[in-house]
Amino acid sequence: MLKHFSLLFLVVICFSIPAHADSYNNQEGAFSYFVSETGAVLTDWNGRKIDEATSILVLPSFLGGSPLVGIGTNALSTVSFDGDLTKLEIIVPEGVTYLEKDAFEDCCHATAIQLPSTLRDIPEGCFFHVTAEISFPNGNAYFSCEDGFLVDISTSTLLYSSPSSYNNALPDIKRIGESSIDNWAYEKKDFFLPQTITSIGTMVFYDLPDLESLSLPSGVAEIDSHCFSCTGLMYVELPSSLKIIPPYCFTNCSLKSIHFPEGIMHISEFAFYQNWENIETITLPASVQFVGYQAFPEETQIITLNAHTHFETREEYDQRFQSSELKQLN
Repeated sequence: MLKHFSLLFLVVICFSIPAHADSYNNQEGAFSYFVSETGAVLTDWNGRKIDEATSILVLPSFLGGSPLVGIGTNALSTVSFDGDLTKLEIIVPEGVTYLEKDAFEDCCHATAIQLPSTLRDIPEGCFFHVTAEISFPNGNAYFSCEDGFLVDISTSTLLYSSPSSYNNALPDIKRIGESSIDNWAYEKKDFFLPQTITSIGTMVFYDLPDLESLSLPSGVAEIDSHCFSCTGLMYVELPSSLKIIPPYCFTNCSLKSIHFPEGIMHISEFAFYQNWENIETITLPASVQFVGYQAFPEETQIITLNAHTHFETREEYDQRFQSSELKQLN
């Protein structure tokens, strides 16, 4: 009986393994990859497959006999590269259709990246900690790359700004994508955003200590978590179109005062926590219905114009946080 059970268990295990499981971690030269249903996906490279004379890395069009269709998460990071290479040009071949999240994150040595006309999917935050110039030598119907700004045409989202964008004005986009303006905003104390912007991604202004003031366009309706945290912001003008201020949005700033326009309804947990300046008093408009746990510094006096504004307790926050974790597990 035990033998029959063991055999059945092994059969179940075998059939539960994905069809392409044995294709993971394949190696061809300097490149690691797996083969998906549509083709090969690059997962890593060892930093040696470079033309030393020209400092050019040309990614292969085929791996394991399958066409290269994707660049995997962190596949082209150069953080661990221990050579003397200071300039690196990366050429992604025609046929590649998508980049996975953070595909080029920490590709610190790259000074130029050429992308193919076949590319259709670039996630936000894909070029975090990158200072390369990006181009499409053969053009691309889905993305534009002008004045140093990489833009998703269909969603009007800024995906990346190269060092050459520094002195140029941001294009008329609808969304500033995650970590997309690092090179453009570097060491700027203040700047103006296009009035066309309606949403701003997570960590867009994160860790910009020189940024002191910012006026958000009147049409901004959405900002993501950690958007302005760890900046030198002393003044920020929030638009009435904004309904929700997300968690940790303005933590570790230097705000001297905060003005909330009528229209804001929800202020999330730790939104303005750990401010480096002493904000003695703030007034919440009647539109504010909910204030998350420790949304403001403990020493700040809060005046509410809505007697029914709910301030979340520690117990309520813990319960909500635990419920959220359980949902993610399920």
